[in-house]
Amino acid sequence: MIHQLKTLFKPYVRSEADIDAWIDSGNPYVIGKSLMTDEEFVVNLKQISADVHVVIVVAALWYEKHAGTMSDDKRESGITYDVSIINEDDYELQLVFQMRRKFMIERDDEGGSVNVYECFG
Repeated sequence: MIHQLKTLFKPYVRSEADIDAWIDSGNPYVIGKSLMTDEEFVVNLKQISADVHVVIVVAALWYEKHAGTMSDDKRESGITYDVSIINEDDYELQLVFQMRRKFMIERDDEGGSVNVYECFG
């Protein structure tokens, strides 16, 4: 998902190096053969080459499609942003996405190795 977010915002910055993205925190829990995670993804954009509101709309539209199994109440407050104005023409934008993701757990017959596969949709 980090790569997907970097690709999403690449057209709106001067260089790919102007995008930092990471998972700031997360809470995992297992239900049967599923792993559920509540995660906070953070994206910092520098040297933005578009209007800040254009970038916010792009983020909101992406979030609407990819928020996972978030409830409607949590989805409404699931994306926040902060704008730092550097000067009249330059600003930085930090976006924070609250995400809920689901993975299927697969264990080998001997219980040694574990794989997970993300469920989409």
